[in-house]
Amino acid sequence: MALQPLRATHGQRLRIPAATDRKLRYASRLAGIVCGSLGLLVACTVTPQIDPCERIDPVLAASSFIVVVDPPGGVRRASPVQVRGCSRTNESNVVWELRGRNGRVLASGYTIGGGFSGAAPFEFAVHFDVREAELGHLEVLAPDQSDGEGFPPPRVVVPLLLTPGQP
Repeated sequence: MALQPLRATHGQRLRIPAATDRKLRYASRLAGIVCGSLGLLVACTVTPQIDPCERIDPVLAASSFIVVVDPPGGVRRASPVQVRGCSRTNESNVVWELRGRNGRVLASGYTIGGGFSGAAPFEFAVHFDVREAELGHLEVLAPDQSDGEGFPPPRVVVPLLLTPGQP
């Protein structure tokens, strides 16, 4: 049996056999096709990836900044949380940390965004483990290379309702 190409428009649901290679499903997520298991089938929803830097105001684009476009604050999320945004920071560095309700660090890491040459999108996944639902804060920031001199580096804090288990 020959494989047929998947064709869908924004918001259309697709059904893919669950036995389909996991690498294909992962690549689909990167292309804006989000999949979830339904027994022997995998249901997918097509959501086009929009460049998070596309609508950045020119005044902001000439400054050092970080903007998180997804997830929005206050939403309920299970691990892993996919984070997308736009930045222009010193040496393109974007550092992130997820803290639980008592301030403990649940996850941390870094990624690359835009730098001296201009704004650029960033994306990363936050993997965490909580036993019960709790309020957490995702902090996305640029490291302070100046030891507190001058204008403070950009910093964004996104409140999230963290839930146990996989989505």
